[in-house]
Amino acid sequence: MKEKIELLKALQERDTLIKEKEETIVEIPKIIQEEEEKIKDLNKEIEEKKAYFEELKKKLRHNERELSIYEDKIKGFKSRIYEIKTKKELDTLDSEVAKLEKQKGQLEEESLLLMDEIDNEERILNEKIKEKEIKEQDFIKKRDELELKFKEAKISLDTALKEKTDIASHLEQNILNLYETIRKNKNNIVLARIEGNICGVCQMSLRPQAINEVKECQEIIRCESCLRILYI
Repeated sequence: MKEKIELLKALQERDTLIKEKEETIVEIPKIIQEEEEKIKDLNKEIEEKKAYFEELKKKLRHNERELSIYEDKIKGFKSRIYEIKTKKELDTLDSEVAKLEKQKGQLEEESLLLMDEIDNEERILNEKIKEKEIKEQDFIKKRDELELKFKEAKISLDTALKEKTDIASHLEQNILNLYETIRKNKNNIVLARIEGNICGVCQMSLRPQAINEVKECQEIIRCESCLRILYI
């Protein structure tokens, strides 16, 4: 029975490794996908900022054209001053010039604010582009490492599965059935080492008789609390 317990311990070691590698194989593609999504989101944010940046520059160019029109109109009105013959005509002209000057001043103020915003948006955009370049470089390195880890996990998994099959071939079917039942119900932990007078897994006290029976190693003895197979 001692040999069978050793085989069961070896079987549990392989199952622990199998579970670990299976989780790794499932998890790695998810991690890569998450990192790819982060890059995509950053690219989308950059494209949106580029579009907004271009819209601001377009608006500034429009304002500059409008300012040029205002300046031409003001010059036109002022050039007519020598053609004026009455005070009423002069007052009307002054009123029109003042109105245009006010509109021009408002447009100039708006243009200054636009230039400040353009400078700020350009700074943010350049920072985002630099951030993206760094993240892409980090991602390529991380992806290569993860892909290597994925391949290694698959190789380890294949090896562990073959070793498990070989170990299982040396055990009776009834013992294997018991092992699989416990494994499925007890989170892959089938065997429990006796520590002093307690079960090393569930930490519950064991009867002296049970401990002696495990030492005698004549048959499989299970913890009365967690039902795992006991060994010393």
